[in-house]
Amino acid sequence: MVTLEKYQDPEFVRKHAIDIIDFYKPLVKDEKYGGYYCAYLDSGEVFNKEIKDLVSTTRFILNFCFGIFLGEDKEGRHKRSLSSNW
Repeated sequence: MVTLEKYQDPEFVRKHAIDIIDFYKPLVKDEKYGGYYCAYLDSGEVFNKEIKDLVSTTRFILNFCFGIFLGEDKEGRHKRSLSSNW
């Protein structure tokens, strides 16, 4: 169980943020139409590839930028993920 004290630990928050990025990263980008998929099951599977919304797309952009800021992305993987065909 995660306690409130855990969320006050900078290393725990950093690792948690990177875990979130790694959860979505493999399937987030819509290669066919551009942008990001926004409708996921708890397993990470995309259940509707047609739904896209501004709030979810913004969340992905911020999460990937935050991952770069945290230093998780030394090879530019997230920078390439942010590129889309919009």
